[in-house]
Formats: sequence, structure tokens, C-alpha cells
Amino acid sequence: MCKIFEDYGKEVAQEVTKNVTKETLLTSVKALMKNLGLTVEQAMDALSIPHEERSDIKKMIALS
Repeated sequence: MCKIFEDYGKEVAQEVTKNVTKETLLTSVKALMKNLGLTVEQAMDALSIPHEERSDIKKMIALS
């Protein structure tokens, strides 16, 4: 039974880490856009955000 809780805890921790990372990237992209006048693409290039993650960031920007 403890193993089940350990595994669940690890899954939750991974999901929280993933969400916090995306929120941090979103904040950074928005700051670069505002402070340096970059486009969303330029800001993501500057942060070396992988192309497979960019659509999620764009969606989050559109919702914010």
C-alpha cells in the first residue's frame, strides 16, 4: 500500500514541477516581450524554448 502512495506522490510532484516550469517560462516570455519589445517567437528563441513546447506557451499567453 505504501508503494502506491509513493508512486502517486511522485506523479503529483512531477505534474506540479511541469506546471510551475511552464508558468515560469510564461512569465519570462511575457517579460521579454514587454521589456524588450520582442515578439513571442523572439522571446521563446531567446529563452531556447523547445519547439514542441511553444504551442502550449502561445496558448497560455492568449489566455492571460
